[in-house]
Amino acid sequence: MKTLEELKSERESARLAMALRLGPPRLTVKVGMGDIGLATGARETLKAFSAALAAAGVQDVAVLACGCCCAPESQAPTVTIEEPGKAAVTYAKVGVELARQIVEEHIMQGRQLSAALLK
Repeated sequence: MKTLEELKSERESARLAMALRLGPPRLTVKVGMGDIGLATGARETLKAFSAALAAAGVQDVAVLACGCCCAPESQAPTVTIEEPGKAAVTYAKVGVELARQIVEEHIMQGRQLSAALLK
């Protein structure tokens, strides 16, 4: 049996998915989930993006798992932010805390975190 919190989380996920179906996302967050990404914590990174966006009430951003972006192992996990009409931005070594910072700074305020960009 699921807890009340699990049910609320599922309802919120479904609501966000429905909102994205109504129109194209403003941004797309792609988390590199190849073998190296998974070994370095990409699954937790993806969950952190989803949770931070939901907590902030952001409904127009899609969070997707993708394959390896061919970055060196030392740079994983990687996250690419795509915005229509702009060059994609890729962040390196994205853990849970950096994912939250990216949501607050880049996604919500439009400011890239230059120190965390893939070099």
